[in-house]
Order: sequence, then structure tokens, then C-alpha cells
Amino acid sequence: ATGLLKFYLAKSQKDLTFEDYVILVCLKAYSESLSEFCRAEDARTDSALRSLSGEISGTALGQTQQRLDALKAFELTESEAQKTLLCFQKSQLSQQLQSVMESRLLKAGVEASAAQRLVERAAWNTHRYITKAWNNLPDDKRRFGGLSIAEWRMEQEKYDSIDTYLKEFVSPDPDEPTRKMRWQVFNEPFTIQELYVPLQAQPLTRSGEEDKDEEPISLEDWAYQLLSASKKQSQVLFIQAGPGRGKSVFCRIFANKIREQLFPIWIPILIRLREIPKLQNSFEDTLRDAISTDFVRADDGWLTDKNTRFLFFLDGFDELLMEGRTSGGLEQFLQQVGRFQERCNSPEMGHRVIVTGRPLALQGVERTLPRNLERVKILPMGDDEQTRWFEQWGKLVNADAQYLSGVLNNQQLPERVRELAREPLLLYLLAAMHRDGQLSLEMFAGAGGVKAKVLIYQKTLDWVLTKQRPDLLNRDLTELETGALYRVLAEAGLCVIQSGDECASIGMIEERLKADDEAKALLDRAQERLKENPLRNALAAFYLQPGRKGEGSVEFAHKSFSEFLCAERIKQAMEDWTYKGRRNKFDVSDEQLHWEIYDLLGTHVLTEEIVEYLFELLQTSETFQPAALFNRLHDFYLRWCNHEFMDEELSDPLPLKKMRKLRKLGLPTKLRSVDVFAGLNVLIILFKLHAAAQHPSYPEVPEGAPTPEISFHPCGEAGTDEFKRGRLLAIIHYADSLGTGVFSRTVGLHLFRANLASARLDGAILTSVNLDRANLNSARLYLTNLYRANLYRANLYRASLYIANLGSANLASADLTSANLEKANLASAKLASAKLASAYLQNVGWNELTDWTDVRGIESATNVPEALKVQLSGEESSKDE
Repeated sequence: ATGLLKFYLAKSQKDLTFEDYVILVCLKAYSESLSEFCRAEDARTDSALRSLSGEISGTALGQTQQRLDALKAFELTESEAQKTLLCFQKSQLSQQLQSVMESRLLKAGVEASAAQRLVERAAWNTHRYITKAWNNLPDDKRRFGGLSIAEWRMEQEKYDSIDTYLKEFVSPDPDEPTRKMRWQVFNEPFTIQELYVPLQAQPLTRSGEEDKDEEPISLEDWAYQLLSASKKQSQVLFIQAGPGRGKSVFCRIFANKIREQLFPIWIPILIRLREIPKLQNSFEDTLRDAISTDFVRADDGWLTDKNTRFLFFLDGFDELLMEGRTSGGLEQFLQQVGRFQERCNSPEMGHRVIVTGRPLALQGVERTLPRNLERVKILPMGDDEQTRWFEQWGKLVNADAQYLSGVLNNQQLPERVRELAREPLLLYLLAAMHRDGQLSLEMFAGAGGVKAKVLIYQKTLDWVLTKQRPDLLNRDLTELETGALYRVLAEAGLCVIQSGDECASIGMIEERLKADDEAKALLDRAQERLKENPLRNALAAFYLQPGRKGEGSVEFAHKSFSEFLCAERIKQAMEDWTYKGRRNKFDVSDEQLHWEIYDLLGTHVLTEEIVEYLFELLQTSETFQPAALFNRLHDFYLRWCNHEFMDEELSDPLPLKKMRKLRKLGLPTKLRSVDVFAGLNVLIILFKLHAAAQHPSYPEVPEGAPTPEISFHPCGEAGTDEFKRGRLLAIIHYADSLGTGVFSRTVGLHLFRANLASARLDGAILTSVNLDRANLNSARLYLTNLYRANLYRANLYRASLYIANLGSANLASADLTSANLEKANLASAKLASAKLASAYLQNVGWNELTDWTDVRGIESATNVPEALKVQLSGEESSKDE
């Protein structure tokens, strides 16, 4: 464009107006931009496009004077010229050029969607070419542009920085080792792209329920449609799915597709939320910290630049740093995202946000979710997706795809295993074991539920240790050495979970291994042979990779491995805690036990997944002694409730010791947080042991049933000296001092069959807790927030629920006989088959979504609102008819 201007000036012997400059530069810039994308499209289009590409960049536009003549009819005022120069894609000139070129592309035989995409990409990219041209003009001419010389130079640097970012963080490059590793499937020679199969998604309502009016849709199609829907501009694209379902892989694949097919209409920015160091007061500041590249740091107005539009991928809302989660960080973050997206529905900001994560992290925060979420969940692979995966796998490993398909869909396999074979991660593990001769139908006999998943991880680790062991050892392992390496992995899993961000330092793992003589000896022998760090080499072979924190850190290739191995490490400790040696004494003393509880459980390690793995591992353990473990942990629990371990007179309190240990490793931790989580994690284990020991019909245990060996009441048994009615409430307040709802999110999922009879829980936040079949006989729940709580078949006999919030709670088949429900909120609650005999219902609240189907004993309830009587009598009449 600069050359054309010089040519024109030399021939015409007259200067150009500012408007002339703009038209000439923009014309040439747009044609160069369009030509660039046409050349990129060659592989996907026909020869007509290739010939048109040459035509656009060649003689068709003619000489300079001819171009000016052709645009005489187009009037460009100085004001409009200024706008065109600063934001071409929104200018009148841009619209005219796009219309003309789209028509020419269609006549050349290009498909309508491709033509529209080409001209729009070219329009968004034109400003980049304008910037280059304007930077090459003489200084006295550049002043026309409305920007200073330095500002035009910064514009150029911005585009260079964006290109560098996309190359380093979004684009796969098989010739670049670091990026190639990020795209590899574990240690396989092929990449994610070669094995990836697009998945289906089910649209959800705002509350997270399946939208019955919407059919399943391709996840990619769903995202594309929402990006192009102007009426959905204020909506956050919210994708949820369990572990191993393909959330992170989708983000990487789709971000790269956006780069290849829609850049710069959309500029993909890929952010793993685990790497955000701290939530800032605004989402814009959080983004700045997370991206931290030149085009962000150098420009305070980068988000209001009309020439760039970003598509932010925020992967793993459940993986925000633990400190952020305990202080309400997840709610704060999602609210920030929602407000940001609403602000983007404006001419100044047109960005979009895609958020992914595990739905369990939303427990207890559903009510605070932004209203502008467009939610879907990723579905397990259907038959078509699984067949396509088998075909791709067969080509990559030179195997019979139909044979593998037959094995994994064999009716002899438990149904749960066949279901797991529809999850991408576990399907790969099963296929890889099958390829290496380590998969048989017999190994899964009788496996169901989480047991099948645990079995797959166990077999995978055995396979890695025995068949894929590293060159570190270069010889057959003894059984003892295999066990030592297994413990190395388990320690690494614990470290990654304790670190809170999926990445652990080698130093942290080495520090924890100092007490394991066998593992230390094995690694020392390897170091003698290799003359380098043996631990790093060992970890590299077991689905670990260099951590995103740089040299000296590692992370598992998939989060599920660290969770399973963390559960394995805690299981090993629990076996040790109950082992008795000589003289029938525990090998681990009480003092050592207390320290190990803080050392292992002093952070938020017992997530829902880890608890599932842990208790399945304990169930199959030959040395686990549940009663002995319960008694020892119960003793710790009572001491913890009395704050013995935080006593100011202690010279070296255990929580302080653990806090210092974590801080020394660079993990910011507060003293109270260590103490809270040590107690809450023990409380979870006690509740789980109690639930497993109860009679199947608990809390309605028939007379004459044997007394269980394990029975836990957090407040103590009523009528005993140990009973303190407000003990659990004090624990809830202590936990929630770290952030509102910490107790309900941490412990609330594990209250199945809990015994809370006569407990005082006034005003407690128990949103979304699982009190299925819990015993709340005579409990005080005045002003308690039980929104969306699961109270199915709970015993609430004579419980006081005065002004309690039971909105959307599940009270189906619950026993509310003689319960006080005055002013309780039952809006949208499920009360099907609940017992309400003699219940007190004065001023109770409900709505049209409250389910009163087959409630029992309502005729003997007192102070039933007249409107409710009329409604229930009408339902009865309708049923009789």
C-alpha cells in the first residue's frame, strides 16, 4: 500500500487528501488480507478459489487512478475516514467491500458459509495491514491517522505479540518438543488430535437439570452456534462434566480450530484456572494476571480495543486454588465472569467466555450462579463416537478395531465397565492395556460402581510398573521394589492434591519420601547408575510431566491419576494406624497419629472423588480394621473439638508445624485453614464409617436388630456426659470462618445416614447437603438454610424447622411427624409420600412447584393454611376422578 501511494504521488504530481490516503490503504490492505485467507483455504476449496485468489492480489484491481475512479461514487467524509482507519471492520467501506467480495466468491463457486467466513476474517484482519502500511508512511503523513507515531508502533507490536501467544499456547507444533508433549496422549507417539472424537452435549436448564425441550447436540456445533448468535452475546458458555469426560481436551482442540478457521474474528485465549495465582477484585484484572503477555501488559485498554475480539477458554472452575475455594472464591469468580459477559454485550467489547469444570464443585453454590449461563453437560460416547474412536485407535496402533470393540462391549463385562468404556480417558486406558495384553474379561468379574473405576486404575498402575517401567532401573523389579515405586507414586499424588493446583514440586515429594527407607534406597541405587535425579526420571514414566511452574515441578497427565493415588496414600496410612505389633500395641503411637493426621489431612484433600476411591480401596484391603480406625479417629475428633491441638501453651502446635512445612514449600497456607481441614477430613471419615456400619433400614432400625460396632454422633449420644447439643454447630461456624459454606461444601456430601438426633443447628448453612436417611429426630433447625438439601427418608420426627429454608429440598418419604414447620420455606420442595401427621404448618410457604403427591397424615396436621387445604383437597378430588 505504501508503494502504491508513492507511485501515485510521483505520477500525479499532487498530494492526496486524508480521505484518499484512507481509501487507497484500506483497499489494498483488505485485498492483501483476503488473499492471505484465500491461500490458506486452498486445501479446503476448489480451483475456482485459487484462481480468484490470484485475481484479487493481481491485476484485477488495476492501477491506482482506476481504483480512485471506481470509488468516486463512494463518499467518505473526514470523520468517517478517521473511523475507518481506526476500526476498519465496522466501517461503511468495510461493509461495501465485504458485500462485493462475497458476491464474487459465490459466483466463483465458493460455498456460502465459506464465502461469508472469508470476507469477515479478511475484514477483521485488515487493520493489521493498515497498521503496517501506516507505520511505513513518512512522519508528516502519519499524523493524519489520529494516533501518534508511538501508538502506531504499539499497534504493530500488539499483533506480533498475539501471533506469538497463539503459536506458543494454542497451536500444536510437532517440530517443537514442548508443544508436541502438550498434545501427546500420555507417552504415546501420536497426538490428541489424531485420536480425538467430537462429543455430544445435553443442554441444561439454569438450575443444572436436563432441558427436556432440547435434544443432544454436537458440543462443537453448540459452541459455534452460540458464538454466531447475536442475541446470545451476553451468555456465558458453561460446559460441565465429570472427570475424564474430555473437558480439557475439548478446550485445546476447539481453541486451535478457532485459530485455524475463525481467527481473527475470534482470538482464542486458553487459560487453565488451576494456574491463576489469585482472584483479583475484577475479572479483567484476573485475566491480566492469568495471560500476562505483551499485548495485555502493554495496553490498559486491551479489552476495549475494537480491532480485537477474544474468546476466553476458562478450563476447570473446580481447580481454582484451594485457598480461593475456601474463601468463597468459586462463587466470586463465576459472578465476575457473568458480569463481564454482560458488559461484553456492547459495541466496545464483544468478547465471549467458555467455562468448563466438574459439576460437583457447584454443590452449595447453585443459588449464587450467574443468571446468564448457557449450560450443557458432556455426554458419554454414543455408539457412533465410540466406533469412530476404535477406528482411529486401530489405525494408530495397527490393531483390529472391531476386535477391541467386541471385547469392551462384551455382555460378560459388568455393565458399569461397559459404561466406563464410553469415557475418553478410561477408554484409552482399557485400549492401551488390551494392546499390551493386560486386559481380560475375567479381571472385571462382579465389578460395579466405583469399584470398576478403581480396578481400572489399579490395573493401569500394575501395567505401568511391570510392563512400561522406565530405563531408570533397566532390570527386573523385585516385588519389594515394585511396592516402593508404588509408594513413590502415591506420595506424588498426595503432594499434587495438597498443593491445590495440580502441580507439585520435586522438592515436596523428596521431602515426604525421607521417611520411606525402601523407596529412598531404590532411588539412591538408580542415582548411582544414572548420575542424575532418579526421582524425576521415575516420575516421568508414570503419566507425570514437567509442571507448568517450570523446572523442578511435576503434574499428572490427568487429574484422575493424582486423585486415585492420593486416596491410595491415605489408605496406606489408615492401614498403618490400625496395625498392632508386639504386646498388642499400635505401631503408630497416639502422638505420631495426631501428627500424621495433620500432615496428610491438613488441607482440602478429601474431595468427593477421592473419598469414593478411598473407601473402595479400604473395602478391598486385607489389613484394614474399621472399628480400630474409628476409635482412634474419634478420640482425635474430641480433642480437636476442644482445640487441644491449638493450645497456646504448646511449644510446637501440630497445625503450626504443618503450616510451616507447607509454606517452606511455597504453598501459602493459613494456620486456621490447616486446623479446620484436619478436623473436617476426620469428620468425613467418621461419618462414612458410621454410614457403612448401620442397619440397611437406618434410621428406622427394627427392634431386636444387633447394635452396630461403630456408631457416631458428632454431638455425642443424648443422655451421656459426652453429649453437647451445639458441638456440630460450633464446628460449622469454625469451618465457615474460612468462607461462607465451607462446611456444607466439604462435609455436606458425606452426611448420608448421619445421626444428628437432638442436635442444635440453628442458622447453619447446609445448602445442598446429602442428609439421605439421616436421623434428625428432635433436632433444632431454626432458621437453618437447607436449600436443595437431600433429606430423602430422613427422620425429622419432632424436629423444629421454624423459618427454615427448605426451598427445592428433597423431603420425599421423610418423616415429619410432629415437626414444627411454622414459616418454613417449602417452595419447589419435593414432599412426595412424606409423613406430616401432627406437624405444625402455620404460615408455611410453598409454590406451584412444591410436590405434595401422596403426603400422609396431613389431615391431622395443625394450622394448615386454608389455601393449602383447598389445593390438597383439589388434588385428591382429581385423583379420585
